[in-house]
Amino acid sequence: VRVLYTINSSPQYILAKIHEPVPVIRCAYAQQLPEGHDVTQPQYAQAPLKACLTAICNSSPELLQDSSRDFSLYVLDPLEAQPAPSN
Repeated sequence: VRVLYTINSSPQYILAKIHEPVPVIRCAYAQQLPEGHDVTQPQYAQAPLKACLTAICNSSPELLQDSSRDFSLYVLDPLEAQPAPSN
């Protein structure tokens, strides 16, 4: 599982990886490709929030040092963010 995140509106993205197996639920991908189109579609799954937060905290341990700070979490649904197929 890979978690892509930013800190404090930074334009730089940070990639955190979970290296041990995590139970996930595969998502069905509704977009159909035109016949004969030979591009592999990405696969998406739902992962437990705790596993994702653990990956972020392991990747950026400095976030845990100041207990007076609060953080907000926003989730991007990649299935909703897919561009419409071009004709």
